[in-house]
Amino acid sequence: MRKFSEIDFYSLADAKKKFSTVINESADREIIVTKNGKPVSVVMDYSRYMKLMDFLAKVKDLYLLEMSDDEDVKLIKELNLDFFIDDSSEHNQEV
Repeated sequence: MRKFSEIDFYSLADAKKKFSTVINESADREIIVTKNGKPVSVVMDYSRYMKLMDFLAKVKDLYLLEMSDDEDVKLIKELNLDFFIDDSSEHNQEV
C-alpha cells in the first residue's frame, strides 16, 4: 500500500494546465485530482491499474464462492456493491 506522502494532489485547474506532468508523475505514484477541494479522480499508471483490477476480480471470485444465501446478495445491494454480483442471470430470468 502506498504511503499518503507518496500521493500527489492537484486541483482540477492545475491538472488541466499541467496534464503532461500529471501523466508523467503517475508512473511513480497516484495522483488525486480535486474539485472544490474534494477528491474526484485518481490518475495512476496503467500497469498498476490493471494489476489492481486483476486483484479485485480474484477477490470477487473468492467472495462469490463464499456467498451462501439471498441475505448476502441483499447486503451487497444495500452497500451499493452491485458490481460484485453477476446479475446477467437475473436479467435472463426477467425476460
